[in-house]
Amino acid sequence: MKLETLHSVGDKSVYDALCQTVKVKNSDFRELFLRRGTICSPKTDKKELAAYFATMVHDFNDYAMLSDLLGTSSNREKSASVSIRSSADIGDIKSAAETLKESIENTGLEMVAQTKWYEYGLKVDVVYKEFNPNKNEFSQYVTKVASIIVEKTDDGVKARHPDNPKIKSLADQLMKNIGSEVEEETNPERISLFEVADSDQRNSFFISLINEVKGYSCDSVTDVSLYRPKSLSSFSPDRVDEYEDYGLEEDVVADTYIIKASFKGQDILKSKSLKSWYDKGFYICKISWRALKDKDSTFGQYVLEAGMSDPESFSGFNYMVKGNCSHHGAKDFAEKWKRLDAQDERKISGLIEDAGAIVARKTIEKYREAEKTTVAAIDTAAKPAIEIDAMVDPSPDLGTTTEQSDGTL
Repeated sequence: MKLETLHSVGDKSVYDALCQTVKVKNSDFRELFLRRGTICSPKTDKKELAAYFATMVHDFNDYAMLSDLLGTSSNREKSASVSIRSSADIGDIKSAAETLKESIENTGLEMVAQTKWYEYGLKVDVVYKEFNPNKNEFSQYVTKVASIIVEKTDDGVKARHPDNPKIKSLADQLMKNIGSEVEEETNPERISLFEVADSDQRNSFFISLINEVKGYSCDSVTDVSLYRPKSLSSFSPDRVDEYEDYGLEEDVVADTYIIKASFKGQDILKSKSLKSWYDKGFYICKISWRALKDKDSTFGQYVLEAGMSDPESFSGFNYMVKGNCSHHGAKDFAEKWKRLDAQDERKISGLIEDAGAIVARKTIEKYREAEKTTVAAIDTAAKPAIEIDAMVDPSPDLGTTTEQSDGTL
């Protein structure tokens, strides 16, 4: 069955579809009824119009129109990036993109790809459909457009893309195609801290990140999401000390366990309440902040967000440049933000990626050094006991001692 095929669409499905006030406008009702030679008043309640239209006989054109209205998505996805070290040039990147385009169109799936070269790099637009069986029949197949932007870097190639599994696999394949063009073995790299198990170091990553974006200083943290691994959720008498260290003994006894928590407000990182959650084993997995360009409020506040798609392993770094809040008065900013133009959004995205890579590398190095220091401390603590054991003679020679005493006297 093809993706756009609709089946068993009953009156209830038509009624539910027409009751979606966000996507179905008065003009859409007017067009549906005019096809039947009926004029409807814009003052008539939408639910009344939907109920009346649902009882009519519907044809393919009605279904197609409703599918077009509801089968679109305006939600923005977070972005992620992947990079490789390669000597590939512009020609190699274009050839790799064409290879990806051909493979997409030859899969038999309803996906269409287009490639175009711009000043900043190559853009691969992919049009595809996503299925969600939990939605109304007219909304189950949503048409989406995703862009993979490929840029040449100093030491290789970087691709930026929406953070979803389907486009992520295409971006990884594109990186492999680039490696094949220059006959190099590529290893796609993503920002990840899965080896950093310490919760304080994980918190340090995000706290450092918001201050590392070049040219954009953090003005206020407005949203923080916390996560605590499930490893402490099962009770064991042998781990009572560990529960007490994190303040979990009461929760475990009561058979309750909190995995996620979120804070919203102003300057959240300064909150003592937030720090008390750190003591219970929670760490930051997503953060939203407002930044000032060059510490100048006249440009407004830039609303930025970063997080980890897999908080348990602390991997899958993603982010979003939400927009800009205009400046109102001496210290006030608008509550709602406006989306930036493509050029500014692309520039800030690159700065967040660079900051994420730098902070991740520093955090991993710091964690490894701490691990080495811990191991060295354990070894050092064990050495004196060994030396003392070596100095004590379990069976001293009494004759020798007597002779030394006689000689002294």
